[in-house]
Amino acid sequence: MGTGCLALAYASQQGGIVLFVIGLLLIGVWNVVSVYRLIQCLEYVDDVESPPTRRTATLGKVAYAAFGNAGLRILDILMVILLLGIVVAYIAAVLSFCQDIIFLKDYVMLDTALVGVVMATLSLVPDLGYLAQASGIGLFVLLSAFVVIAGYGILNDDDDDDDSEHSPMRPWPDSWTGISHWIGIVVFGYGVVPLTYNIQES
Repeated sequence: MGTGCLALAYASQQGGIVLFVIGLLLIGVWNVVSVYRLIQCLEYVDDVESPPTRRTATLGKVAYAAFGNAGLRILDILMVILLLGIVVAYIAAVLSFCQDIIFLKDYVMLDTALVGVVMATLSLVPDLGYLAQASGIGLFVLLSAFVVIAGYGILNDDDDDDDSEHSPMRPWPDSWTGISHWIGIVVFGYGVVPLTYNIQES
């Protein structure tokens, strides 16, 4: 569970209630089925010769067993694109968060650079098991964020008839842009499939 959870309310507003509920269910099922199939694929790895490079991750070994050297190279390219996209998404989020904090407005780029350095450092660990304590702290921070957001909503909830600051809730998305916002947030928040073997091995 990651910080993508915090954007689910926005995803629901952008995609509409019907698409959000049905789509979230389908993506959840896709995750479960995909992870299960990847675990099943492990039995084929031992029957195929190792990839040409020694330090190939398990997902790379499965791609090599299924599609050969071309499959391994394509997977590498896709994973680099995925991880760069995740980094860009986090940096964009940090930029937007810092712009709303008065005393950080003059240091937005510095704060973003520091977050990028921390993310790059954490990505150098041998496996995800090394991040267990950081993950525990992250869950505590996420829980704290939910408490703060809920408290903010309760304290700032008034009964005025002026709804100019509230976004309407619709049953369906009103544009392709809304659909793209919805799918980007939901896939980002529930994209556990590429990390299946990393999590298992940790």
